[in-house]
Amino acid sequence: MKEQELRQYAGDCFLNQHYNCAEAVLKSMAAFWDIQSPLIPRIASGFGGGVANTHQHICGAVSGGIMAIGLALGRDNPNKSPKEIAQKTQAFLEYVKERNASTNCGDIIQVDFTKPDAAQHKNDARIHICAGLVEDCCVWLAENVEFIQ
Repeated sequence: MKEQELRQYAGDCFLNQHYNCAEAVLKSMAAFWDIQSPLIPRIASGFGGGVANTHQHICGAVSGGIMAIGLALGRDNPNKSPKEIAQKTQAFLEYVKERNASTNCGDIIQVDFTKPDAAQHKNDARIHICAGLVEDCCVWLAENVEFIQ
């Protein structure tokens, strides 16, 4: 899968198939690495929208990306060093923070949920901010993380 195909796949998962941001990133990266599991994207479902759709915690696309890094590089026994996964995760967090000034959902989408038009602003953010972030996270992961079996 090339970059444009990955972007299209991730965007389709998020905008058209209505997976949340965490699910869309994890599902897209599993497809990119040809990993099939009935747990994908289910394991990411609670992380969408800044964890439980609260928009108060880590961005769902970031959470999905961290899960994807774990999928690719994670430990399957306690004797394997966690150093590589920690370094990749830190680099991924730095990438998102450089582009968005934060890894927090609420900071990124900047929607005031106390206002009457919050639902419209949230939908606008989903289309104009979140979809691009989902795609960008997937491209960064594809370029920087190699799946190790």
